Amino acid sequence: MTYPVFIKTDENINDLNIADTISLYEAEAHHVFVMRLKENDILDIVDGAGMRMRSKIKTLQKNNVQCEILEKIFDDKIEPEIILVQALAKNGRDEQAVESCVELGIRGV
Repeated sequence: MTYPVFIKTDENINDLNIADTISLYEAEAHHVFVMRLKENDILDIVDGAGMRMRSKIKTLQKNNVQCEILEKIFDDKIEPEIILVQALAKNGRDEQAVESCVELGIRGV
């Protein structure tokens, strides 16, 4: 099961600790209401750089949602493995496609 995810880029969430309070404002707080979340529901707050805060909603107000941090999780950056499947093409275009993709960093053909 995945929890609802909200992004918070307006402050550095790395400095926060477990049991600290984190707030969602404006648009993010509005989304909490749209999703009909309520007090004690669990959600994830992320910073877009790998930090994930598993949090529990403490208080709900129209433009301010207060959450208690339950857990700090750092998501490692995942490098996707890209493999090229190339059909035969005329006039050496298939070789050109393979060559270009190798330059871009594909893992296999």
